[in-house]
Amino acid sequence: MDLELLKTCLLEIEKKVNFGPRETWTNNEFQKLSEQIFTQTGIQISTSTIRRLFDKREELVNNPQKETKNALAIFLGYQNWADYQTKKMNKGTSRAPKNLSKLRSILLYSLGAISIIGLLLFMLLHPFTKPNYSDILFEGSLLVSNEVPHTVIVHYNLGKHHQPFYINWNDIPLDGSLTSEPTKLEKQKGIATYTYFNKRSYNIILLNDKGDSIKLLNSNIRTQGWECYLMQENQLIAIDSLNFKQGNNLDATHYISTIGRIDPEQDYRLFYRNLGQFNVDGSNFHLTFNVTPQFSKKIIQCHHFQVEISGLKNLLILTAMQEGCENKNNVLIGSDSFLGNEMDLSQLAIKNNEITAFEIKIKNKHLSISKNGNLVFESKLKLELGELDGIRFEFKGNGQIENPLLKQL
Repeated sequence: MDLELLKTCLLEIEKKVNFGPRETWTNNEFQKLSEQIFTQTGIQISTSTIRRLFDKREELVNNPQKETKNALAIFLGYQNWADYQTKKMNKGTSRAPKNLSKLRSILLYSLGAISIIGLLLFMLLHPFTKPNYSDILFEGSLLVSNEVPHTVIVHYNLGKHHQPFYINWNDIPLDGSLTSEPTKLEKQKGIATYTYFNKRSYNIILLNDKGDSIKLLNSNIRTQGWECYLMQENQLIAIDSLNFKQGNNLDATHYISTIGRIDPEQDYRLFYRNLGQFNVDGSNFHLTFNVTPQFSKKIIQCHHFQVEISGLKNLLILTAMQEGCENKNNVLIGSDSFLGNEMDLSQLAIKNNEITAFEIKIKNKHLSISKNGNLVFESKLKLELGELDGIRFEFKGNGQIENPLLKQL
């Protein structure tokens, strides 16, 4: 049902944007749609993810992330994906006529009673037992590296089970999109491989034919301290630490202004990231830093700053927009989302060319975010981050980070 609704949602988006038949779209149309969705919702869906969704529309087998479906629904004018589901399922339903004949009523009740009795008999004769997958072997090698590209190897033995199984590689490129499709396993082969091109922690999950998670491996492709990247269109530029690392500060602004390899009149993104073993438990920690955005005044659009804290179990993402675009602020914790177009998150916004001090703290299953010493967001946590293994700062535009400090509480 969810996948059928997703197909309907994509068809409605195709009609809304009016780019012509989907088959005629080029990368330019997909990029325009990505920008329109971000402008309207504050949620970034990469061009590659949107293209994959539309290309696979008629044969979708896997649900995208909750945040992606929320963005698509909000783009169509709904509050979120749940709101879209409810209204679509209720649409077109009508009451049964009041003047049904007595015979028809008796027949319906009789059929219902027979169905219930049949179901009860079936349950008595065929009691449900949860499948036992303990005999399945699912092991990995080459799971840790400091370099990309990097290929991981998974060894498996499906034992006595004959239904289809899949591996979800959960690949996340530098732009944050999800591009990899689950790999269907060949029972006799016993080995599967995948190549990652972005450094981060990946959960490699074995799925059954119903999409249930059966086994999990973690692959960690680490950085050696802080790294810096610049991205414009399809061009990715790695910046040497000598050109952005200044003591405990991260500042590539001077280097960017002198390299001459990007067009300052066009959008670009700047990333600072540190991926490794921090020996910090994600259930009790705080991260403090000062951020100074330098968004271009020549490009009239909503610029943002984003911080991502990754754990072995879940991600925490804070998106702070420039002033004037407050309804696009958001906080994401695993599959839970807090969106600026659904609640007041205006205090998360940041001023261009001004220093803003942030503190992100999790303690006793409670998240709090402070800005310049004032509490601006808090929420109880339903999910755990697990052991922390990554911090990433992103600017849509330019910016500096001063004194990033991660501490166990």
